[in-house]
Amino acid sequence: MTPSVAPTVGRVEARHRYEILVGDTSAGFTAYRDRDDRRVFHHTEIGDEFDDITDPVKRTS
Repeated sequence: MTPSVAPTVGRVEARHRYEILVGDTSAGFTAYRDRDDRRVFHHTEIGDEFDDITDPVKRTS
């Protein structure tokens, strides 16, 4: 699904993650933990219907 609206990313500090929204629909998220002076991203999920926004080949075709 190619979104007609540009995806936005918002930080949800209480859940230790960044969420990707396309309009009002959640496209996915990436979870993190802060370790000393580093932010470690340990889990990412993208909904199947949004895989083309994360695939550079599909974005440019």
